[in-house]
Amino acid sequence: MFTAKVFVAALIIFCALTQARAGSPDYCDDKIELGESPDGKVMMMMSMMARYLLAEEYCGAKPEPLAKVFVVVELAHGCGPRSKLEAEAGVKEGLIANPKQRQEVLELVFPEIKSHTKQEVVAMMEQELGGCSDLLNERQEVLKRYNQ
Repeated sequence: MFTAKVFVAALIIFCALTQARAGSPDYCDDKIELGESPDGKVMMMMSMMARYLLAEEYCGAKPEPLAKVFVVVELAHGCGPRSKLEAEAGVKEGLIANPKQRQEVLELVFPEIKSHTKQEVVAMMEQELGGCSDLLNERQEVLKRYNQ
């Protein structure tokens, strides 16, 4: 007789075998595989780039290529080798190098930025992101990781 316990046991074994065969997802390629969420890395990338740009725009940080953020996030996800990431980053930097495109990255992550004055944005940054000191510290950490 086929009972619920046998069914559950069979289901668990089947799922375990399927997962073992599939292996762990590869977050470094351009394909989305079963069990792989593209959102985590993409959200981290966009958030770090936007915060990096806020530090430039509102906190007086020296402009640096956004490609450095790309390399740091990819390395944090175990991707590489670094030489390949550097080559890809150079291409991506060309796509987001001009001020208009950099502003679009900011507006994508923080859409409310368009409708507020600089003083209002700085106040929001202070309240929600820890202000310029936190943004500058985060940016310094990105540059430190990039230069390792």
